[in-house]
Amino acid sequence: MSDEVQDLNVQLCEKCGWTVGVPYQAEITTNDKLEFVSAMLSGRRWSKTFPLFGGKMSVRFESRKAKDSDILTNAMNEKFGPTPFNEDKIRAFYEYGFGMCLREIRRSNGNTTEFPNLDLVNLDGIRSRLDAISSQEDEAVIMAAKAAFSMFENMYQLLTARATDPNFYEDVLKSEDSSTST
Repeated sequence: MSDEVQDLNVQLCEKCGWTVGVPYQAEITTNDKLEFVSAMLSGRRWSKTFPLFGGKMSVRFESRKAKDSDILTNAMNEKFGPTPFNEDKIRAFYEYGFGMCLREIRRSNGNTTEFPNLDLVNLDGIRSRLDAISSQEDEAVIMAAKAAFSMFENMYQLLTARATDPNFYEDVLKSEDSSTST
């Protein structure tokens, strides 16, 4: 993948703020698909760990439940009102989403900072979580974690958007067939 930044003419949905008509930029492995389908079928949150700094550190995110997304939407409306998405609202949306989804930062020396799923019922709860993250971590770690969160969100969107495409999940079905035939 190139280090050049592409200037995409991004359109945003006025209701949800997600990008519209932009190709997804995520590499999805068969294992990612298996983990995602397994999480959805078992009713648990999908979790993904991303290595940082050459594997010396990693961050783990968990997907939001539907009620968490409602809380996020209510927090956005509390802060900005029920207005269409603009640049500030999008930035806050990702910031709050980051705070809701980050579960742990693990270092290769064994030190782990956990951010359990707290009672994030409103904007104050989300802000408290973000304050806890920023008070415990270096800014460079947070910036790297936010870059990983962007990949996590992109993967989640792609895995969800392709849920009705049997060709996309064909390799998952083949691996299930081979595991049941042995």
